[in-house]
Amino acid sequence: SGGHINCAVTLALVINGITPWYLGVLYLIAQLLGSLLGAGLLAAIYTCDADLTSGLGSSVVDLKNFSAGQALLAEVIGTFFLVYVIFESA
Repeated sequence: SGGHINCAVTLALVINGITPWYLGVLYLIAQLLGSLLGAGLLAAIYTCDADLTSGLGSSVVDLKNFSAGQALLAEVIGTFFLVYVIFESA
């Protein structure tokens, strides 16, 4: 299937020639529109009073304990493993 579950995976599949560039662009647009729709639905369903995360589930880095660089590195490593698993299992 290719597993186009996020933009990083789609980009990796396009770079490696598994997905044609024009389909990669279409998938990217669909993924971005889907994320906007999901965020809009989440904001419409949950009021600020009902949100116990104080950010509607957004990722927030505690800058007292972690630097922005550490947070970025964690995202890069996590994305690498995600793409690696998809490539090895597809």
